Amino acid sequence: MQMKDAVTIGLVGLLTVGCTGGDEISALGFDTTATNLSENAAVSQTTTERVTATRPLTPAPILSNGNELPDEENQQSQQLVTRHEPAAAVPARAQPTMGLSLQHSAITPTSDPATAADDEKAWERPPLIDSRLTEAQVTQADTSDSASGQDATNSLGEIAQKANNPISDAWLLITQNDTTLIGGDAIDGTEVANVTKFQPVISAPVLGGDWNLVVRPVLQVSSLPFDSDVADLLGASPNDIVADDSLSEIAANPLGRTTGLGDSVLLTLLGPNTDDGWIYAGGVTQIFPTASDDILGQGKWQAGPAALLARLGNDHGGFGIEHFNFGVLPQHWWSYAGDDDRDSTNQSDIQYFINWKATPTQLIGMTPNISINWNADGGFNDKVALPVGLGYIGLFRIGKLPVRWGVEGQYYLTGPDELRRDANFRFFIAPIVPNLFK
Repeated sequence: MQMKDAVTIGLVGLLTVGCTGGDEISALGFDTTATNLSENAAVSQTTTERVTATRPLTPAPILSNGNELPDEENQQSQQLVTRHEPAAAVPARAQPTMGLSLQHSAITPTSDPATAADDEKAWERPPLIDSRLTEAQVTQADTSDSASGQDATNSLGEIAQKANNPISDAWLLITQNDTTLIGGDAIDGTEVANVTKFQPVISAPVLGGDWNLVVRPVLQVSSLPFDSDVADLLGASPNDIVADDSLSEIAANPLGRTTGLGDSVLLTLLGPNTDDGWIYAGGVTQIFPTASDDILGQGKWQAGPAALLARLGNDHGGFGIEHFNFGVLPQHWWSYAGDDDRDSTNQSDIQYFINWKATPTQLIGMTPNISINWNADGGFNDKVALPVGLGYIGLFRIGKLPVRWGVEGQYYLTGPDELRRDANFRFFIAPIVPNLFK
């Protein structure tokens, strides 16, 4: 009879976590102008074409003293010219002794030695202008890529910061799976319970956008390691079970597998719209008896208060207070209607989170749920299931869609000896979509 009582008490606790526990707190002008070149060096081609230009010098040019250019000097018709398209050709080398400069296929006398020196320097400029331009263009491209990558990182960091906040204006479509190992004196070995939840986080700006109203419905599919007939034990007293052979048989062999819809939860919170520092909110939480099988739910309409108190850091990589996110989200329910054959409820779910911000988008820490059944007989261990954990939360993109995800392992420090949760493994994924109310 001790095992039967333990199964009955333990099932109430397991159904409590199936209905309420395991919410994942979501807890989301660089100038690349190239270096200016001088006007004489500016070109639009990336290669330099060196050509040998033949320029007929007919008639012979006249020097400044009125004489014609000597024949041997006039034979300098082959000149090496550096030409760029579409800019004008660089002046050909002039004879420094004569003070001549070639310009646009014509020779004009130059008597100014400074001008001749400038022409000489122009001719001696190495033909590496295009190479320099190419290097500048590569540097510009690298800088642009670096700036784009930095902008993308900053953007993901901003999104991650919003996703860290349970009452931010970001919309998260969270799908979460919890696989729980169940043990205890009433079970030979270890059994596995699995709960998959879809819990979109939807917010709307109120009071001019300074506050957010957040609504989080929780719809779940549960698979418990108990036969569906075990639900008949939940409203029966120990004497009833002993007096009824069918109930005694169920109590003697309670294990099986029942899968279906569980009870639904609706959490509503109102709080200031901020992304870091101290954050607080208050609201109402409700449980609706939507389970497809009695063993998968509690059969009661329930309601109660909810609150949030958290501090979100605005830095990462260090170990000061600004490098951590921590907080607590308690919810409590009392039953006020429902199946008269089911026990009334008085229960709490307290999610606490402590996460270190390794990078703007990566968190390391834990976000477990403490379950408390205030109606359970016994002391602290019989009423409270207290887990600790270690996990990782990250953020990536699928195209333009940011997606938050995380994994965590949890170990339970307390729970009833007869039937208790030993460990839990959690995985969630949460696409972040635009807020339709903004």
